[in-house]
Amino acid sequence: MSTIVVFKEDGSVRINEGANEADFKGQTYLVNPSFPPGVPPHQWKLADGKIEGSQPPSTSPFKPPYFWYITIFSIGALLGYLAHML
Repeated sequence: MSTIVVFKEDGSVRINEGANEADFKGQTYLVNPSFPPGVPPHQWKLADGKIEGSQPPSTSPFKPPYFWYITIFSIGALLGYLAHML
């Protein structure tokens, strides 16, 4: 009994734990593969007999263009406050 990861033609991935390898003949599968850390199964691809995947892009607010939106808004708010005080 082993862990078998089956790659389907529609791009989906199935993880079968405690399965027999004989049940998956004729399909694209890996037996007891190492899983890429931090990558969810729906982003896995089969490449050179290994599982590979990519991380989704980060949505950090400190990366452009969000950083510039926050900066411009802050400057505008400061100028508006100073104009109001005069």
